Amino acid sequence: MTSWNVSAANDAGWRHLQQRLRDGYDALRRAIAGHASEGAEAFGGSAAAVAHAAYHLGAIRQMTLAVKKRL
Repeated sequence: MTSWNVSAANDAGWRHLQQRLRDGYDALRRAIAGHASEGAEAFGGSAAAVAHAAYHLGAIRQMTLAVKKRL
């Protein structure tokens, strides 16, 4: 199951999704901290990963706003 397939969540489910997002963010930070300085290719990959994560966070924000408008 991915978070994109979830169409409804109770409070516990929403907290679980938020924790999974936090865990993913922490894992990305550790990976970048551990590898970004290994060379130009690693730095470029790290920059791409940050951009990709920002895209998805923007999508989450848009979905959150859309849900709030429905309430």
